[in-house]
Amino acid sequence: MDLSKIKKAHYYTSDQVYIQGIGYKPISSYGCGLQFINIGIEWVGDHLEDFVDREPGGDIVRVELTTEPGKENEITPGTYEVTEQRWPAYIKPGVMMRGIMLDGGLHGSRWMHQTYSMWGDDNKIFEYMDGHALLYDGQVTITKVEGEGKENWYRFEFDGICVRKHHVRGTWEGPVVSQTGRAAAEKDHLEPPRLLRRLPAPKVSMSRLAEKLPDVMFRKAGMTE
Repeated sequence: MDLSKIKKAHYYTSDQVYIQGIGYKPISSYGCGLQFINIGIEWVGDHLEDFVDREPGGDIVRVELTTEPGKENEITPGTYEVTEQRWPAYIKPGVMMRGIMLDGGLHGSRWMHQTYSMWGDDNKIFEYMDGHALLYDGQVTITKVEGEGKENWYRFEFDGICVRKHHVRGTWEGPVVSQTGRAAAEKDHLEPPRLLRRLPAPKVSMSRLAEKLPDVMFRKAGMTE
């Protein structure tokens, strides 16, 4: 992965965790807190000026991490291994919940690659996914970055593995804030945002747009055997 287009990461918390075959349950039932960290938010807007914390297109990644109870608004350094399943027996503080496909959407820990087209006099952006992988194995290691003015800076080293056994590797370093803009460690409970959005039809012919779409949704960009 190339995460160099991302200037700032965002996190949000949830008091519900999805249990495979059961549904959503309170994360407190398993003695944990729960946080999601987006290294690149999936949808930020449809104009160039909306892309404040990342540039259009490129790789983005999200991790779903369990924490000690009451620590979900903090970034806790350490190595988080991906859970073998999304079952109660695998849920404990300090793990990464494996990705899962729900209702056609990518949930939990996952990698995506975005591409985009621009049209119109006002440089409107149509951004869409052209590659993805749910993380079924692997790990992320988080370390605190020290230095003046870097109170909320962290380094993330990813080595995830998808269902096809490809590695999703990459490193990102920078500030982490809540999805309302506050620095990590400030109390800020948010329900998972609705990232799926019905976009207006682009003002270009469908034949031109189709030429830009890849032949397949899955690609190996940033992924190795």
